[in-house]
Amino acid sequence: MAKWETMAGKFSPDEYKIIKEYLDKNHLKPSQLVQKAIKFYIPFFTGVNTFKDPHHLFWLEFIQEINTLVNSKKYQSDVEKIISKLLKKYSLEQIENESKELEQIENKQKELEKKHDPVGRPKQIRKRGRPKT
Repeated sequence: MAKWETMAGKFSPDEYKIIKEYLDKNHLKPSQLVQKAIKFYIPFFTGVNTFKDPHHLFWLEFIQEINTLVNSKKYQSDVEKIISKLLKKYSLEQIENESKELEQIENKQKELEKKHDPVGRPKQIRKRGRPKT
């Protein structure tokens, strides 16, 4: 039978707060969160890297065709019709509340993606060669 392996990470207090809120809100344990994140992350970025690969020209052209379709006037008029239909169905307060929630989620995502300053003593740059006395 294979041996189980574990992984660990180090988070800043702000990151830990965001992660803890998410865990409490969704009733997850930290290990469940890591497993779900890995199951999402690996296939997602495998697909992203596939699109970047020059050997997969079919997908690159496919995405470009979809992009031209999205930018066409007919598509834009269809989207405007859908938006006007939804505005009749939902109030402006609901839309504003949902957009505020999405902004908060985006801010938390940006905070999690922020680069960290290195922790600990700075690395000492050594000069090459024999030390002079």
